[in-house]
Amino acid sequence: MIGLYIGSTQGYSGKNLVTLALGQHFQREGQRVGYMKPIGAVPHKIGNQIGDEDAYFMQQALGLSENPSLVTPVVITRDFRMRAFLEDCANLLPGIVDSYKKLSAEKDLMLVGGSGSFLYSGKYCGVDGVSVSQALGTKVILVDRYLQEYNYDYLAAAKEALGDDLVGVILNDVPEHFREEAETLIVPFLKRRGVDVLGIVPHDPIMFAVRASDLAVGLGGRLVTAPPKSDKLVVNFLIGTMQVENFVTFFKRQKDVAILCGGDRADLQLVALEGNCSALILTGNLYPNDMILAKAEDKGVPVIVVRDDTFSVAKKMELMLTREKLRDRSRIEHGTKIVQQSVNMAMLKKTSACKPTRPSRTLVSGFGRACPIAVWLAPRPFAATGSGAAGQLSNQRSERTCRGSNSTNRSEATGFPHSWRAFPCTCCSTCWRSNAWPATKRPLPPRSPPSSWPSRPGACRSAWPLTPPFTAPLSACSPSSGSSSPPSGCTT
Repeated sequence: MIGLYIGSTQGYSGKNLVTLALGQHFQREGQRVGYMKPIGAVPHKIGNQIGDEDAYFMQQALGLSENPSLVTPVVITRDFRMRAFLEDCANLLPGIVDSYKKLSAEKDLMLVGGSGSFLYSGKYCGVDGVSVSQALGTKVILVDRYLQEYNYDYLAAAKEALGDDLVGVILNDVPEHFREEAETLIVPFLKRRGVDVLGIVPHDPIMFAVRASDLAVGLGGRLVTAPPKSDKLVVNFLIGTMQVENFVTFFKRQKDVAILCGGDRADLQLVALEGNCSALILTGNLYPNDMILAKAEDKGVPVIVVRDDTFSVAKKMELMLTREKLRDRSRIEHGTKIVQQSVNMAMLKKTSACKPTRPSRTLVSGFGRACPIAVWLAPRPFAATGSGAAGQLSNQRSERTCRGSNSTNRSEATGFPHSWRAFPCTCCSTCWRSNAWPATKRPLPPRSPPSSWPSRPGACRSAWPLTPPFTAPLSACSPSSGSSSPPSGCTT
Protein backbone atom coordinates (compact mmCIF):
# COMPACT_ATOMS: atom_id res chain seq x y z
CA MET A 1 0.00 0.00 0.00
CA ILE A 2 1.30 3.41 -1.00
CA GLY A 3 0.51 6.60 0.94
CA LEU A 4 0.58 10.06 -0.65
CA TYR A 5 0.27 13.22 1.44
CA ILE A 6 -0.89 16.21 -0.62
CA GLY A 7 0.14 19.45 1.09
CA SER A 8 0.63 23.04 -0.01
CA THR A 9 2.75 26.08 0.65
CA GLN A 10 -0.31 28.03 1.83
CA GLY A 11 -4.06 27.72 2.16
CA TYR A 12 -6.38 27.81 -0.87
CA SER A 13 -3.69 26.53 -3.23
CA GLY A 14 -5.69 23.73 -4.86
CA LYS A 15 -4.96 20.72 -2.64
CA ASN A 16 -8.49 19.30 -2.88
CA LEU A 17 -8.58 19.61 -6.65
CA VAL A 18 -5.20 17.90 -7.07
CA THR A 19 -6.17 15.16 -4.60
CA LEU A 20 -9.45 14.53 -6.39
CA ALA A 21 -7.78 14.46 -9.81
CA LEU A 22 -5.17 11.94 -8.64
CA GLY A 23 -7.76 9.81 -6.86
CA GLN A 24 -10.02 9.57 -9.88
CA HIS A 25 -7.06 8.82 -12.16
CA PHE A 26 -5.87 5.89 -10.06
CA GLN A 27 -9.43 4.61 -9.56
CA ARG A 28 -9.79 4.39 -13.33
CA GLU A 29 -6.60 2.33 -13.41
CA GLY A 30 -8.17 -0.20 -11.05
CA GLN A 31 -6.57 0.87 -7.79
CA ARG A 32 -8.51 0.78 -4.53
CA VAL A 33 -8.12 4.36 -3.34
CA GLY A 34 -8.70 5.55 0.23
CA TYR A 35 -8.77 9.08 1.62
CA MET A 36 -8.34 10.84 4.92
CA LYS A 37 -7.74 14.39 6.12
CA PRO A 38 -6.05 14.11 9.53
CA ILE A 39 -6.53 17.76 10.51
CA GLY A 40 -9.87 19.41 9.77
CA ALA A 41 -10.05 23.20 9.86
CA VAL A 42 -13.69 23.53 8.75
CA PRO A 43 -15.92 21.76 11.32
CA HIS A 44 -19.01 20.17 9.81
CA LYS A 45 -21.70 18.12 11.54
CA ILE A 46 -22.35 14.82 9.76
CA GLY A 47 -25.21 13.01 11.45
CA ASN A 48 -24.34 13.00 15.13
CA GLN A 49 -20.58 13.31 14.51
CA ILE A 50 -18.29 16.26 13.89
CA GLY A 51 -16.10 16.00 10.84
CA ASP A 52 -14.49 18.30 8.29
CA GLU A 53 -16.49 19.90 5.45
CA ASP A 54 -13.73 19.43 2.86
CA ALA A 55 -13.16 15.81 3.90
CA TYR A 56 -16.88 15.07 3.64
CA PHE A 57 -16.96 16.56 0.14
CA MET A 58 -13.90 14.55 -0.93
CA GLN A 59 -15.44 11.32 0.38
CA GLN A 60 -18.52 11.91 -1.74
CA ALA A 61 -16.52 12.87 -4.83
CA LEU A 62 -14.38 9.70 -4.60
CA GLY A 63 -17.35 7.43 -3.88
CA LEU A 64 -16.26 6.62 -0.31
CA SER A 65 -18.34 6.44 2.87
CA GLU A 66 -16.00 6.09 5.83
CA ASN A 67 -16.61 7.09 9.43
CA PRO A 68 -16.06 10.89 9.75
CA SER A 69 -14.21 10.44 13.04
CA LEU A 70 -11.70 8.17 11.28
CA VAL A 71 -11.36 10.34 8.19
CA THR A 72 -10.68 13.45 10.30
CA PRO A 73 -9.51 12.39 13.78
CA VAL A 74 -8.51 15.97 14.73
CA VAL A 75 -11.04 18.76 14.08
CA ILE A 76 -9.89 22.29 14.92
CA THR A 77 -12.76 23.95 16.76
CA ARG A 78 -12.72 27.02 18.99
CA ASP A 79 -12.76 24.80 22.09
CA PHE A 80 -9.80 22.84 20.73
CA ARG A 81 -7.79 26.05 20.23
CA MET A 82 -8.65 27.34 23.71
CA ARG A 83 -7.46 24.10 25.30
CA ALA A 84 -4.31 24.15 23.21
CA PHE A 85 -3.51 27.72 24.27
CA LEU A 86 -4.28 27.19 27.97
CA GLU A 87 -2.52 23.86 28.46
CA ASP A 88 -0.14 21.54 26.66
CA CYS A 89 -1.70 19.50 23.86
CA ALA A 90 -1.79 15.77 24.24
CA ASN A 91 0.10 13.76 21.65
CA LEU A 92 -2.36 13.58 18.76
CA LEU A 93 -0.21 11.57 16.35
CA PRO A 94 -1.00 8.06 17.72
CA GLY A 95 -4.72 8.61 17.12
CA ILE A 96 -4.03 9.82 13.58
CA VAL A 97 -1.81 6.82 12.85
CA ASP A 98 -4.45 4.44 14.21
CA SER A 99 -7.14 5.96 11.97
CA TYR A 100 -4.80 5.78 8.99
CA LYS A 101 -4.17 2.07 9.56
CA LYS A 102 -7.88 1.32 9.74
CA LEU A 103 -8.73 3.32 6.62
CA SER A 104 -5.80 1.96 4.59
CA ALA A 105 -6.73 -1.68 5.16
CA GLU A 106 -7.37 -3.41 1.81
CA LYS A 107 -6.37 -0.25 -0.09
CA ASP A 108 -3.78 0.01 -2.85
CA LEU A 109 -3.32 3.78 -2.51
CA MET A 110 -4.07 6.09 0.40
CA LEU A 111 -4.43 9.81 -0.27
CA VAL A 112 -3.91 12.09 2.74
CA GLY A 113 -5.13 15.68 2.43
CA GLY A 114 -3.17 18.41 4.15
CA SER A 115 -4.49 21.52 5.86
CA GLY A 116 -3.15 25.04 5.39
CA SER A 117 0.62 25.46 5.17
CA PHE A 118 2.53 22.18 5.11
CA LEU A 119 5.47 23.38 7.23
CA TYR A 120 3.65 25.60 9.71
CA SER A 121 -0.09 24.93 10.09
CA GLY A 122 -0.75 22.86 13.22
CA LYS A 123 2.73 23.40 14.65
CA TYR A 124 1.27 24.75 17.89
CA CYS A 125 -0.22 21.33 18.71
CA GLY A 126 2.33 19.06 17.02
CA VAL A 127 0.30 18.18 13.92
CA ASP A 128 2.08 20.14 11.21
CA GLY A 129 2.42 18.50 7.81
CA VAL A 130 5.99 17.31 8.33
CA SER A 131 5.17 15.59 11.64
CA VAL A 132 2.00 13.94 10.32
CA SER A 133 3.50 12.70 7.03
CA GLN A 134 6.54 11.24 8.81
CA ALA A 135 4.36 9.56 11.44
CA LEU A 136 2.25 7.97 8.69
CA GLY A 137 5.27 7.07 6.56
CA THR A 138 3.82 8.66 3.42
CA LYS A 139 5.40 10.29 0.43
CA VAL A 140 4.60 13.99 -0.04
CA ILE A 141 3.40 16.10 -2.98
CA LEU A 142 3.31 19.87 -2.49
CA VAL A 143 1.04 22.27 -4.39
CA ASP A 144 2.31 25.82 -4.87
CA ARG A 145 -0.11 28.36 -6.28
CA TYR A 146 1.13 31.37 -8.19
CA LEU A 147 0.26 34.59 -6.33
CA GLN A 148 2.52 37.28 -7.82
CA GLU A 149 5.45 34.88 -7.35
CA TYR A 150 6.30 31.31 -6.32
CA ASN A 151 7.44 30.17 -2.87
CA TYR A 152 10.74 28.68 -4.02
CA ASP A 153 12.38 29.31 -0.61
CA TYR A 154 9.54 27.40 1.02
CA LEU A 155 9.97 24.47 -1.38
CA ALA A 156 13.71 24.34 -0.72
CA ALA A 157 13.03 24.26 3.03
CA ALA A 158 10.48 21.47 2.56
CA LYS A 159 13.04 19.44 0.63
CA GLU A 160 15.53 19.79 3.49
CA ALA A 161 12.88 18.67 5.99
CA LEU A 162 11.59 15.71 3.96
CA GLY A 163 14.54 14.52 1.90
CA ASP A 164 13.58 11.71 -0.48
CA ASP A 165 10.03 11.60 0.90
CA LEU A 166 9.20 14.69 -1.18
CA VAL A 167 7.96 13.25 -4.48
CA GLY A 168 7.70 16.63 -6.15
CA VAL A 169 5.75 19.84 -6.50
CA ILE A 170 2.82 20.90 -8.68
CA LEU A 171 2.84 24.55 -9.76
CA ASN A 172 -0.78 25.65 -9.82
CA ASP A 173 -2.71 28.55 -11.36
CA VAL A 174 0.12 29.70 -13.64
CA PRO A 175 -0.91 32.66 -15.84
CA GLU A 176 0.01 32.47 -19.49
CA HIS A 177 2.44 35.42 -19.31
CA PHE A 178 4.44 33.71 -16.54
CA ARG A 179 4.57 30.19 -17.94
CA GLU A 180 7.77 30.72 -19.96
CA GLU A 181 9.59 32.08 -16.91
CA ALA A 182 8.36 29.14 -14.82
CA GLU A 183 9.62 26.61 -17.37
CA THR A 184 12.99 28.27 -18.04
CA LEU A 185 13.88 29.55 -14.55
CA ILE A 186 11.80 28.05 -11.73
CA VAL A 187 11.73 24.43 -12.91
CA PRO A 188 15.52 24.15 -13.54
CA PHE A 189 16.25 25.89 -10.21
CA LEU A 190 14.06 23.47 -8.26
CA LYS A 191 15.55 20.54 -10.15
CA ARG A 192 19.05 21.57 -9.03
CA ARG A 193 17.77 21.63 -5.45
CA GLY A 194 16.42 18.11 -5.82
CA VAL A 195 12.76 19.08 -6.20
CA ASP A 196 10.97 17.57 -9.20
CA VAL A 197 8.19 19.61 -10.81
CA LEU A 198 5.41 17.12 -11.57
CA GLY A 199 3.34 19.56 -13.58
CA ILE A 200 2.41 23.16 -14.33
CA VAL A 201 -1.33 23.75 -14.12
CA PRO A 202 -2.41 26.80 -16.15
CA HIS A 203 -4.67 29.55 -14.85
CA ASP A 204 -8.30 29.04 -15.79
CA PRO A 205 -10.79 31.78 -14.84
CA ILE A 206 -13.65 29.28 -14.68
CA MET A 207 -12.00 27.59 -11.70
CA PHE A 208 -12.36 30.76 -9.64
CA ALA A 209 -15.82 31.74 -10.79
CA VAL A 210 -18.60 32.30 -8.24
CA ARG A 211 -22.32 31.82 -8.74
CA ALA A 212 -24.40 34.97 -8.34
CA SER A 213 -26.45 33.31 -5.59
CA ASP A 214 -23.28 32.44 -3.62
CA LEU A 215 -22.05 35.98 -4.18
CA ALA A 216 -25.20 37.37 -2.59
CA VAL A 217 -24.74 35.13 0.46
CA GLY A 218 -21.04 35.91 0.81
CA LEU A 219 -21.59 39.67 0.58
CA GLY A 220 -24.53 39.61 2.96
CA GLY A 221 -26.78 41.03 0.26
CA ARG A 222 -30.24 40.40 -1.10
CA LEU A 223 -31.11 39.04 -4.54
CA VAL A 224 -33.95 41.26 -5.81
CA THR A 225 -34.38 40.11 -9.44
CA ALA A 226 -34.07 37.04 -11.69
CA PRO A 227 -33.81 34.25 -9.07
CA PRO A 228 -33.89 31.55 -11.82
CA LYS A 229 -30.72 33.10 -13.29
CA SER A 230 -28.87 33.19 -9.98
CA ASP A 231 -26.64 30.30 -11.08
CA LYS A 232 -24.78 32.56 -13.54
CA LEU A 233 -21.02 32.42 -13.04
CA VAL A 234 -19.10 35.57 -12.15
CA VAL A 235 -15.44 35.37 -13.18
CA ASN A 236 -14.40 38.93 -12.35
CA PHE A 237 -15.88 42.27 -11.37
CA LEU A 238 -15.64 45.85 -12.57
CA ILE A 239 -16.21 48.90 -10.35
CA GLY A 240 -18.33 51.56 -12.01
CA THR A 241 -17.18 54.94 -10.71
CA MET A 242 -16.32 56.84 -13.90
CA GLN A 243 -18.35 58.57 -16.56
CA VAL A 244 -20.50 56.37 -18.79
CA GLU A 245 -18.42 56.99 -21.93
CA ASN A 246 -15.22 55.83 -20.26
CA PHE A 247 -16.96 52.99 -18.46
CA VAL A 248 -18.17 51.47 -21.74
CA THR A 249 -14.59 51.28 -23.04
CA PHE A 250 -13.48 49.10 -20.11
CA PHE A 251 -16.70 47.10 -19.95
CA LYS A 252 -16.41 45.87 -23.55
CA ARG A 253 -13.02 44.29 -22.77
CA GLN A 254 -14.43 42.08 -20.03
CA LYS A 255 -16.39 38.85 -20.11
CA ASP A 256 -18.59 37.23 -17.44
CA VAL A 257 -18.11 40.16 -15.08
CA ALA A 258 -20.25 41.57 -12.29
CA ILE A 259 -20.68 45.33 -12.24
CA LEU A 260 -20.21 46.92 -8.83
CA CYS A 261 -21.61 50.44 -8.43
CA GLY A 262 -23.67 52.65 -6.17
CA GLY A 263 -27.39 52.10 -6.04
CA ASP A 264 -27.99 55.66 -7.29
CA ARG A 265 -25.98 55.30 -10.54
CA ALA A 266 -28.89 54.45 -12.86
CA ASP A 267 -26.89 55.47 -15.96
CA LEU A 268 -24.15 52.91 -15.30
CA GLN A 269 -26.68 50.26 -14.32
CA LEU A 270 -28.53 50.65 -17.63
CA VAL A 271 -25.35 50.34 -19.67
CA ALA A 272 -24.31 47.24 -17.70
CA LEU A 273 -27.68 45.59 -18.33
CA GLU A 274 -27.56 46.38 -22.04
CA GLY A 275 -24.13 44.75 -22.16
CA ASN A 276 -25.45 41.54 -20.50
CA CYS A 277 -23.26 41.59 -17.42
CA SER A 278 -23.27 38.44 -15.25
CA ALA A 279 -24.62 40.29 -12.21
CA LEU A 280 -25.31 43.80 -11.00
CA ILE A 281 -24.25 44.59 -7.43
CA LEU A 282 -25.60 47.79 -5.93
CA THR A 283 -23.98 49.18 -2.78
CA GLY A 284 -25.16 51.51 -0.02
CA ASN A 285 -28.42 49.57 0.51
CA LEU A 286 -29.98 51.66 -2.29
CA TYR A 287 -32.61 49.90 -4.42
CA PRO A 288 -32.76 50.52 -8.19
CA ASN A 289 -35.71 52.28 -9.85
CA ASP A 290 -38.52 50.40 -11.57
CA MET A 291 -37.02 50.83 -15.05
CA ILE A 292 -33.78 49.12 -13.97
CA LEU A 293 -35.68 46.30 -12.24
CA ALA A 294 -37.83 45.68 -15.33
CA LYS A 295 -34.79 45.71 -17.61
CA ALA A 296 -32.93 43.26 -15.34
CA GLU A 297 -35.88 40.86 -15.32
CA ASP A 298 -36.13 41.06 -19.09
CA LYS A 299 -32.40 40.41 -19.59
CA GLY A 300 -32.24 37.74 -16.87
CA VAL A 301 -29.50 39.56 -14.94
CA PRO A 302 -29.40 39.01 -11.14
CA VAL A 303 -29.40 42.24 -9.16
CA ILE A 304 -27.91 42.11 -5.66
CA VAL A 305 -28.38 44.91 -3.14
CA VAL A 306 -25.81 45.09 -0.31
CA ARG A 307 -25.56 47.34 2.73
CA ASP A 308 -21.80 48.08 2.67
CA ASP A 309 -20.00 50.78 0.71
CA THR A 310 -18.42 50.11 -2.67
CA PHE A 311 -14.83 49.83 -1.38
CA SER A 312 -15.71 47.30 1.34
CA VAL A 313 -17.75 45.18 -1.07
CA ALA A 314 -14.88 45.20 -3.61
CA LYS A 315 -12.46 43.83 -0.99
CA LYS A 316 -14.89 41.05 -0.06
CA MET A 317 -15.45 40.12 -3.70
CA GLU A 318 -11.73 39.93 -4.41
CA LEU A 319 -11.30 37.56 -1.49
CA MET A 320 -14.22 35.39 -2.60
CA LEU A 321 -12.97 35.12 -6.17
CA THR A 322 -9.54 33.89 -5.01
CA ARG A 323 -10.72 31.56 -2.22
CA GLU A 324 -13.90 30.01 -3.53
CA LYS A 325 -14.14 26.33 -2.60
CA LEU A 326 -14.91 23.79 -5.29
CA ARG A 327 -18.42 22.44 -4.86
CA ASP A 328 -19.97 22.86 -8.31
CA ARG A 329 -19.93 19.62 -10.29
CA SER A 330 -19.22 21.20 -13.66
CA ARG A 331 -16.22 23.10 -12.31
CA ILE A 332 -14.94 19.99 -10.53
CA GLU A 333 -15.02 17.96 -13.74
CA HIS A 334 -13.39 20.80 -15.64
CA GLY A 335 -10.68 21.27 -13.03
CA THR A 336 -9.79 17.59 -12.60
CA LYS A 337 -9.43 17.27 -16.35
CA ILE A 338 -7.00 20.21 -16.44
CA VAL A 339 -4.91 18.78 -13.58
CA GLN A 340 -4.78 15.29 -15.09
CA GLN A 341 -3.63 16.74 -18.42
CA SER A 342 -1.00 18.96 -16.77
CA VAL A 343 0.56 16.51 -14.29
CA ASN A 344 3.20 14.07 -15.50
CA MET A 345 1.57 10.88 -14.23
CA ALA A 346 4.44 8.71 -15.45
CA MET A 347 6.93 10.66 -13.35
CA LEU A 348 4.58 10.56 -10.36
CA LYS A 349 4.19 6.79 -10.58
CA LYS A 350 7.93 6.31 -10.96
CA THR A 351 8.91 8.44 -7.97
CA SER A 352 6.09 7.34 -5.66
CA ALA A 353 5.76 3.70 -6.81
CA CYS A 354 2.04 4.18 -7.58
CA LYS A 355 1.37 1.39 -10.06
CA PRO A 356 -1.82 -0.47 -11.02
CA THR A 357 -2.08 -3.69 -9.04
CA ARG A 358 -5.56 -4.95 -9.79
CA PRO A 359 -7.91 -5.43 -12.73
CA SER A 360 -10.25 -2.58 -13.52
CA ARG A 361 -13.43 -2.33 -11.48
CA THR A 362 -15.44 -2.85 -14.65
CA LEU A 363 -14.58 -6.54 -14.35
CA VAL A 364 -16.97 -7.29 -11.52
CA SER A 365 -19.44 -9.97 -10.59
CA GLY A 366 -23.13 -9.47 -9.97
CA PHE A 367 -22.59 -8.41 -6.35
CA GLY A 368 -20.22 -5.56 -7.14
CA ARG A 369 -16.88 -7.05 -6.16
CA ALA A 370 -14.05 -8.10 -8.46
CA CYS A 371 -14.53 -11.72 -9.42
CA PRO A 372 -12.06 -13.82 -7.39
CA ILE A 373 -11.39 -16.05 -10.38
CA ALA A 374 -10.49 -13.05 -12.53
CA VAL A 375 -8.28 -11.61 -9.81
CA TRP A 376 -6.59 -14.93 -9.06
CA LEU A 377 -5.94 -15.85 -12.65
CA ALA A 378 -5.47 -12.37 -14.09
CA PRO A 379 -2.28 -12.50 -16.17
CA ARG A 380 0.39 -9.86 -15.78
CA PRO A 381 0.15 -7.77 -17.88
CA PHE A 382 -3.53 -8.03 -18.86
CA ALA A 383 -5.82 -6.22 -21.25
CA ALA A 384 -9.55 -5.73 -20.83
CA THR A 385 -12.04 -5.75 -23.67
CA GLY A 386 -15.75 -5.11 -23.60
CA SER A 387 -17.50 -3.31 -20.76
CA GLY A 388 -19.21 -4.08 -17.49
CA ALA A 389 -19.75 -7.68 -16.40
CA ALA A 390 -19.39 -8.80 -20.01
CA GLY A 391 -15.77 -7.70 -20.09
CA GLN A 392 -13.25 -10.50 -20.48
CA LEU A 393 -9.55 -10.82 -19.91
CA SER A 394 -7.19 -11.53 -22.79
CA ASN A 395 -5.03 -14.21 -21.30
CA GLN A 396 -1.34 -14.80 -21.25
CA ARG A 397 0.41 -17.24 -19.00
CA SER A 398 -0.20 -16.53 -15.31
CA GLU A 399 2.52 -17.01 -12.73
CA ARG A 400 0.09 -17.07 -9.80
CA THR A 401 -0.52 -20.36 -8.03
CA CYS A 402 -2.74 -21.39 -5.14
CA ARG A 403 -1.24 -22.10 -1.74
CA GLY A 404 -1.17 -25.80 -0.96
CA SER A 405 -1.34 -26.88 -4.58
CA ASN A 406 1.17 -29.29 -6.04
CA SER A 407 -0.25 -28.90 -9.51
CA THR A 408 2.18 -27.38 -11.98
CA ASN A 409 0.52 -28.81 -15.08
CA ARG A 410 -0.58 -25.55 -16.71
CA SER A 411 -1.50 -24.77 -20.28
CA GLU A 412 1.14 -22.71 -22.05
CA ALA A 413 -1.62 -20.94 -23.97
CA THR A 414 -3.86 -19.97 -21.07
CA GLY A 415 -1.96 -20.53 -17.85
CA PHE A 416 -4.92 -22.47 -16.38
CA PRO A 417 -4.52 -25.92 -14.81
CA HIS A 418 -5.55 -28.67 -17.26
CA SER A 419 -7.75 -30.24 -14.57
CA TRP A 420 -10.09 -27.23 -14.45
CA ARG A 421 -13.23 -28.07 -16.35
CA ALA A 422 -15.65 -25.42 -15.18
CA PHE A 423 -15.02 -23.07 -12.29
CA PRO A 424 -13.11 -23.73 -9.08
CA CYS A 425 -15.94 -23.30 -6.58
CA THR A 426 -19.74 -23.27 -6.59
CA CYS A 427 -19.78 -19.93 -4.80
CA CYS A 428 -18.58 -18.38 -8.05
CA SER A 429 -21.54 -19.53 -10.11
CA THR A 430 -22.89 -15.97 -10.00
CA CYS A 431 -19.68 -14.70 -11.55
CA TRP A 432 -19.90 -17.47 -14.14
CA ARG A 433 -23.48 -16.63 -15.10
CA SER A 434 -22.56 -12.94 -15.51
CA ASN A 435 -19.98 -13.99 -18.11
CA ALA A 436 -17.05 -12.60 -16.12
CA TRP A 437 -15.19 -15.83 -16.78
CA PRO A 438 -11.78 -15.19 -18.42
CA ALA A 439 -11.62 -15.96 -22.11
CA THR A 440 -9.44 -18.89 -23.14
CA LYS A 441 -8.50 -20.53 -26.42
CA ARG A 442 -10.75 -23.45 -25.55
CA PRO A 443 -14.57 -23.13 -25.55
CA LEU A 444 -16.17 -21.17 -22.72
CA PRO A 445 -18.23 -23.12 -20.13
CA PRO A 446 -21.97 -23.38 -20.73
CA ARG A 447 -24.15 -20.46 -19.66
CA SER A 448 -25.36 -22.22 -16.48
CA PRO A 449 -23.61 -24.63 -14.11
CA PRO A 450 -24.63 -28.27 -13.79
CA SER A 451 -27.79 -28.71 -11.73
CA SER A 452 -25.88 -30.65 -9.09
CA TRP A 453 -23.81 -27.56 -8.32
CA PRO A 454 -25.84 -25.36 -5.97
CA SER A 455 -25.61 -21.63 -6.55
CA ARG A 456 -24.48 -19.53 -3.61
CA PRO A 457 -24.62 -15.89 -4.75
CA GLY A 458 -22.56 -13.59 -2.62
CA ALA A 459 -20.55 -16.31 -0.92
CA CYS A 460 -17.42 -15.20 -2.73
CA ARG A 461 -17.18 -12.19 -0.47
CA SER A 462 -16.79 -14.30 2.65
CA ALA A 463 -15.41 -17.58 1.33
CA TRP A 464 -12.75 -16.30 -1.04
CA PRO A 465 -10.20 -13.55 -0.42
CA LEU A 466 -9.59 -11.23 -3.37
CA THR A 467 -5.85 -11.72 -3.44
CA PRO A 468 -3.74 -14.90 -3.18
CA PRO A 469 -2.92 -17.00 -1.29
CA PHE A 470 -6.36 -18.56 -0.99
CA THR A 471 -7.36 -20.68 1.96
CA ALA A 472 -8.52 -23.59 -0.17
CA PRO A 473 -5.88 -25.58 -2.09
CA LEU A 474 -6.24 -25.88 -5.82
CA SER A 475 -6.91 -29.59 -5.68
CA ALA A 476 -9.82 -29.09 -3.27
CA CYS A 477 -11.70 -26.85 -5.69
CA SER A 478 -10.89 -28.61 -8.94
CA PRO A 479 -13.50 -31.09 -10.18
CA SER A 480 -11.89 -34.44 -10.80
CA SER A 481 -11.71 -35.67 -14.35
CA GLY A 482 -15.11 -36.77 -15.61
CA SER A 483 -16.99 -35.42 -12.58
CA SER A 484 -19.75 -32.82 -12.78
CA SER A 485 -19.81 -31.97 -9.07
CA PRO A 486 -17.08 -30.52 -6.87
CA PRO A 487 -15.85 -31.92 -3.57
CA SER A 488 -18.10 -31.06 -0.67
CA GLY A 489 -15.41 -29.04 1.04
CA CYS A 490 -15.32 -26.55 -1.84
CA THR A 491 -18.41 -24.67 -0.74
CA THR A 492 -17.55 -24.35 2.94
